[in-house]
Amino acid sequence: MNPKFEYKFVPIKSKWTGMPKENYVAEIEKHGKQGWRLVQILSSENATLIGFTDAIIIFERMER
Repeated sequence: MNPKFEYKFVPIKSKWTGMPKENYVAEIEKHGKQGWRLVQILSSENATLIGFTDAIIIFERMER
């Protein structure tokens, strides 16, 4: 039997200053405590030279 996984996509928006609006480290830790595993962080196609750009954090865990 193959294990089945579920995925969660959490958007992280940036401020006009180029800094993230949310604390992405706290977001990763919070989901880790809930049994989610960090898979990848994808940045937006609208990359900027001044700093952080919008991103999506992707988590996975085995289906319950």
